[in-house]
Amino acid sequence: MQLKSVDEIIKHSVCNGLYLQMIRQLNKDFESIIDKAIPENTEPNQLKRILSENLEYLLKSDVAAYQNLLYKIDVSEKKITSITTETIDEYVELVTLLVLQREWQKVWFRNKL
Repeated sequence: MQLKSVDEIIKHSVCNGLYLQMIRQLNKDFESIIDKAIPENTEPNQLKRILSENLEYLLKSDVAAYQNLLYKIDVSEKKITSITTETIDEYVELVTLLVLQREWQKVWFRNKL
């Protein structure tokens, strides 16, 4: 199942009782790249903003770390390179979606097996 928006992914994670596990997965993948962990008590409506801010920070401050993070999360390089946008905000929004899609997939598969 391919969820098409950040809101859909977050809603599915909450409805399936996997929201906390998704935050933990994000923190696990981010931990060696950035010191800014996502608090486990983050409200679902705040997750997108926090994740986007962290991605934008990395993109602007350390491109190598940003690329390492995407590799560690296992976001498709083909999908990343196919993004065409006019602004960095649009780019970060699309990357945020790709990151959450992949993290949701990991959490969902682990709990369905």
